[in-house]
Parts: sequence; C-alpha cells; structure tokens
Amino acid sequence: MKSFFALSAHMRLSASLFALLAFNLDGHAAITATGDTYPTAGDTFWASGGGDQSIGVGGSTTGSLSITDGSTFLSSSANVAYVENSVGLVTVDDATWNNSRSISLGSYGEGSLKIINGGEVLSDTLNIDARWGGDCTA
Repeated sequence: MKSFFALSAHMRLSASLFALLAFNLDGHAAITATGDTYPTAGDTFWASGGGDQSIGVGGSTTGSLSITDGSTFLSSSANVAYVENSVGLVTVDDATWNNSRSISLGSYGEGSLKIINGGEVLSDTLNIDARWGGDCTA
C-alpha cells in the first residue's frame, strides 16, 4: 500500500506540472502591466487580478496594461495617459475589466483603449480626453 500511495502521488504531481506548463505556454488568463504604471509593473497587484484600488497607466512616460485570454481585472478608478506628454495603452482582449468608478483616458497625454475579440470594459464613467491637451483613441 505504501508504494501504491507513492506512485499515485507521483502521478498527480506529474499531471499538475503538465497542466501548469500547458497553462503558461498557452498564455491563458494573463494580466500584464509594463512601463510606467501604478502600482509599479511587476507588483503582485496585477498578477492577482487587481482589487479595490486606483490604477495609473502612462504616468510621466509610457505604460501599458494588457488583460487577455478570459481574465477578469478589477480596479476602483483608472487614469490612462494622465501626465503631459505621457502615453498609456490598455488592451482588453477576450477578457473583462471591471472598474467600479471612473476611467479617465488621455487627460493630458496620449491614451488608447482597445477592446477586441469580445472583450468588455465595465465602468461607472468613462471620461475621454477629460482635461486639456490630451489625445485619445477608444
């Protein structure tokens, strides 16, 4: 019985490892922040699917956020390209971005929001080119 248990546990571990590798190779359920973002790109906030927090994409330079492959990302408010001469790009590709308050796109910089392949963005308010000197694409 002891050897059967060891074999059984080994088979489960191998199956789990295979599933993990397949998951990573296919790139499913991906939320990726790069460049100038708040929280900082690489922060666990992004990988965890977000939460009740304000986000920024494209502060003083260029930043991007990609929500893809069936992911759901949560935030409370968002500023995309919110500093003069900044660039912010958000892509929602076959995924959902659920923002509980407002999204400001291109307030002072160049903001872009791409919603493709059945993606959806849910937000109380979307302000496009909300202030002075901004430029945006939605």
